[in-house]
Amino acid sequence: MREERRVRELLRVIAEAIRDETPLGIVASVISVSQPQHGTTLAVEISVFPDERAAELIAQLNSVERSIRQLIRTRIHMRHLPRQIRFSYSPALKQQEGLPRSESAASEADSSLGTIKDE
Repeated sequence: MREERRVRELLRVIAEAIRDETPLGIVASVISVSQPQHGTTLAVEISVFPDERAAELIAQLNSVERSIRQLIRTRIHMRHLPRQIRFSYSPALKQQEGLPRSESAASEADSSLGTIKDE
């Protein structure tokens, strides 16, 4: 229970830091945070839209990694802080591009599923 709470708190603090560091025109979200062992690397997976600017944002976050660690140190009282934060790109938003974007497209998809179920 305590570990789950710590991971949620890490997610919240890292998401705030990413929001503050993200340039205009880029949407970024935290997909997952691996819970670090004693003093190891904290792995953070983020999803970026548009995909073309993912490398730019990852480079930006890696350059301010020390200040993000400091933010974690001040906001979360962890016994063992991570020595390094590693940001990586996760194409989660890219995988969702095939989903319907509007209500009419969603209703068309539902109706097509209904005809398959009826058969």
